[in-house]
Amino acid sequence: GSGTTCPATTSTIAPVIEAAHSSGLCALIGGYVYRGPSQSLRGIYFYSDNCSGGIYYALPGGAHWDGGNGSIATTGLNAGNTSSFGDDASGNLYVVDLNGRILVLRTDTIFADGFGG
Repeated sequence: GSGTTCPATTSTIAPVIEAAHSSGLCALIGGYVYRGPSQSLRGIYFYSDNCSGGIYYALPGGAHWDGGNGSIATTGLNAGNTSSFGDDASGNLYVVDLNGRILVLRTDTIFADGFGG
């Protein structure tokens, strides 16, 4: 469940993902659902923390806890000081950092610079 009580009084929808600053994250950067060529990644929502650069994920249906141990599910990948996400017509996922790098998710474990094929 959500930690917010706002939906009960305003008839709004609570956030699917929440993280307290005590979790070590400082500014979550919303991402995209992966719809690219990697079958194993399709349907997974990826997002980041601006301060740590860590890339995190949420599974379809909102599950975003790693093994139920209370930690946010991380990919183990780092994109520096993330500022934005994007995707292309093929569903590839891109991450932009504050140093001007554009990273593309090529597989479930590798980020590479640029737009190259």
